[in-house]
Amino acid sequence: MTKYTEDQELIIAQYEKNLTFTDRESYLKWRDQWRQDYAEISGEIRTLRRTMVETMKAGSYAGQSQYNRLSKRQAAFKYMMQRTASKRKSAKLRAAAIAEKAAA
Repeated sequence: MTKYTEDQELIIAQYEKNLTFTDRESYLKWRDQWRQDYAEISGEIRTLRRTMVETMKAGSYAGQSQYNRLSKRQAAFKYMMQRTASKRKSAKLRAAAIAEKAAA
């Protein structure tokens, strides 16, 4: 399990409050959209890295490529925190459903 700092835990808790899914089907739909978005940003990061390396090999200034890549990596980290929040909320929903089923 990934260890987050106290500040990151607060951000994850806020993300968890903002998640809109309320059942398994809406969670799976949300997760599929998240995967598509994350794959896109991940691909952009890889492309920016290749561009940065090629620029540096050519002996040119790659500062803007480095900045863009860093910005995308920070965004990707936020996506991962959203995913952690979604897993936590999903687990809570699943536990509630099991408890409801057991009470019935």
